Amino acid sequence: MDKTLIKRLIVEYQRLPQEINFIKRDIALSNNLNYVLVGLRRSGKSYLLYQKINDLIADILAMKSYSSISRTNVCLASSSTTWT
Repeated sequence: MDKTLIKRLIVEYQRLPQEINFIKRDIALSNNLNYVLVGLRRSGKSYLLYQKINDLIADILAMKSYSSISRTNVCLASSSTTWT
């Protein structure tokens, strides 16, 4: 198999949870536990995992944005000091 095809398939699969439209359920899964989802066919097991993946991605993006803002504030604060 061609490496570029494999890379493209991996990227497409990684984007899949972000592109799915679903109804957000009020089910909280802890980040520190492992879960085994068992249920009937078409009961929403995969979509529950997609929801968790979207939540984790949102948390990571929020942390990156906060980190970027913090670094910007530190740079601005250090550049505004006067040196004598």
